[in-house]
Amino acid sequence: MCAKKWTRAAWLAALLMLPRIATAQKPLADRLVLSIEPRAGFVAPHHDYIAYFLRHNVAAFRLNVGLQTDGTKDWHIRFRYPVIGLGYYRSNLGNSQHFGYLHGLYTYFDNHFLTPQHRLNVGHRISFGLSYATKHYHAQRNPQHFVLSTAINVFFQYDLLLRYQATQNLSFALMTGITHASNGNLREPNKGFNIITAGLEARYSLKPLTTLLSNTPPTKSDTTRLALLVGIMGGAKTITVGNNHLYASIGISTELQYRIGHASIVGIEVDAYRDNSTRLCYIDKHRTEDGFRNGMYYRMAIYPTYIIHAGRLGISLQPGIYINRTTLDGRFTYKLGLRWQMLRDVYASIAIKTHYFGNADFIELGLRYRFRFI
Repeated sequence: MCAKKWTRAAWLAALLMLPRIATAQKPLADRLVLSIEPRAGFVAPHHDYIAYFLRHNVAAFRLNVGLQTDGTKDWHIRFRYPVIGLGYYRSNLGNSQHFGYLHGLYTYFDNHFLTPQHRLNVGHRISFGLSYATKHYHAQRNPQHFVLSTAINVFFQYDLLLRYQATQNLSFALMTGITHASNGNLREPNKGFNIITAGLEARYSLKPLTTLLSNTPPTKSDTTRLALLVGIMGGAKTITVGNNHLYASIGISTELQYRIGHASIVGIEVDAYRDNSTRLCYIDKHRTEDGFRNGMYYRMAIYPTYIIHAGRLGISLQPGIYINRTTLDGRFTYKLGLRWQMLRDVYASIAIKTHYFGNADFIELGLRYRFRFI
């Protein structure tokens, strides 16, 4: 019953958001793009525990319903008329008895690198949403499942595609990519699943792109070239199995941005956090409180930033390094996130913050204000 309610709520929220992302003058029915893709692959065993329980390969599939962009906005043209939509994902997890199955609901952004005139094209696709795991850790019912501890988790998928346009309405694509599911350390254990798959997509467009293209000049996106963003952000996490207490991480951020193209921004972000779980992590690592200092609660990091903009939506990629040496999590960190322009200079953000490009720290929520210079 809970799974059904969650599924309905997620679809409703996504359906309400989608028209805001891809509005246009053409009727929505004319712009529908439908696709199905069977996939096969394997769970990447990034921990010995996962490798021990794997018994077979992964079989998965995706069902997608998208909207074809039509050139009414300048970013439609810059991204070679991408398709934006909603989808459903299902796969086993290498051992159905132990790990169960993974179901995902997501929004996706699918675009090509070459112009639509090329029958053979290359591109990529980013999908982000929520997943439902049919089996997860439970102290009594499933004490050996150390990969996921919650039924509802973050869903992320990145694919590279090679597409062939067979007819004006029908295309086929070969793709390979990685799927990730974890809860962002909201509860332990949280090793997370990383799934490598390849597949074949059959995609059908109700109307050819050539009949959808707008004859009016496209609406221009934000053209601010140089800006400074300041903001507050925070999150929460658990740190040990069996301890469900959430420890807050709250901080501030300063980010200098420079636009290098109509849809691309580079920058440098510096953030500073107070992480309330640090003391317990120190004791767990050193088996003593001796040597712990209050300054260890605080951490600073610097992130080179690359942001891909599609209208109000931005996808941020941020490999980073800690500035202070008191952190217990090594030197390197990484953030992968989404940003939404709520008002002209106000942005909301959500990001998965990790260590070593894979060990989740927490899900970061943020609110930023932009000061424009040029």
